[in-house]
Amino acid sequence: MFRPAGVVGVARTDEHPAGGMFEKVYHHPLHNPGLFWAMGVPFALYLLSRLRRGERPPFVTGWFLFFQLEILLDAGLQGELTPLTGGLLQAVSILLVVSGDLRFLLLLVWQRRGKPALGRWAAVAVVWSLFVPIASFVVARPIANGQPRALFLIYEAMFASMALALAVHGAQRPVQNATDRWLRRLIAFEVVQYTLWACADVIILSGHDVGYLIRLIPNTLYYAAFMPFAWFTAPAEVRA
Repeated sequence: MFRPAGVVGVARTDEHPAGGMFEKVYHHPLHNPGLFWAMGVPFALYLLSRLRRGERPPFVTGWFLFFQLEILLDAGLQGELTPLTGGLLQAVSILLVVSGDLRFLLLLVWQRRGKPALGRWAAVAVVWSLFVPIASFVVARPIANGQPRALFLIYEAMFASMALALAVHGAQRPVQNATDRWLRRLIAFEVVQYTLWACADVIILSGHDVGYLIRLIPNTLYYAAFMPFAWFTAPAEVRA
């Protein structure tokens, strides 16, 4: 089994035993989880303070807080300080990567399908969050020769393609309100994030250490920037 693209701590230096300068930076605990905790904990505390003050609606704030805590846990369990090893690390990594994509898909489907249909939009989002991991594994198995980095690249390319298709589809629809504009920004965020991951891994697979430097950018977008970006750019109607 492979660990998909969002996992930043799994492709360790056994791929390149010597390890270039940027690869060493990439695999340093100050990058993951250090940087992501330093950026993410204050935002989690901010959301918690809003809940404790009783600001409404608590559901939306609670949703953001849940996924903010999930991504902090993700960094701890998949980063350089993870206490997990072997098959347990692989299983947890896959679960957390699916959860990381699910937070975006839940927002997208929730706003498109309407808030009253809670069960239906959650089920649709879960199905979409499983599609790329399963499809990429099926595609990668006969052609990646067991290389983790090649498996990552296929996952990244497929999710970037899906996000780009969502962007193209959304561009064909008229913008009716602030929520539509916000969803377009979230989709664009995902396109940029996954495209950067894919480009970085192409460079790494070509034998260039600078790919690890480039990979720091989408890692930070995924672990530290997405939730604050989604929160602070959301229009009032989303939080109502």
